[in-house]
Amino acid sequence: MLAVVKDPAKRGIVLEDVPVPTVGPWEVLVRVRVAGICGSDQRIYSEVNPARRRRFIVGHEITGEVVAVGERVTEVPVGASVAVEICIGCGICRHCKVGRVNLCEKLEELGVTVDGGMTEFVAVPARNIHVL
Repeated sequence: MLAVVKDPAKRGIVLEDVPVPTVGPWEVLVRVRVAGICGSDQRIYSEVNPARRRRFIVGHEITGEVVAVGERVTEVPVGASVAVEICIGCGICRHCKVGRVNLCEKLEELGVTVDGGMTEFVAVPARNIHVL
């Protein structure tokens, strides 16, 4: 599948062929229909910081359709139209326990610290899915 990829050691982005992600037991696979571009994506595009981390797929403003669910997922049906939440919390720290996932002590963010949605399919935790 095609994906918009950022190499933190270089300016700009590239279009690459990458494998379709696998779905873990608590994840869903979303066929991306729309991925928005915001100021964060513009900063990611122009940043050069080789110490930052690995190459990644950009895009965190995502809507699409659920095409597969992990074996432990019961609340998100295949075929549902969904929006995807950017902040991936650990679920166990004090911030996550009170619903302030954006302050998670081990925060990950789609399209910023983990692969995002400027691609054909993205795997995300089921708790990050909002059924439309």
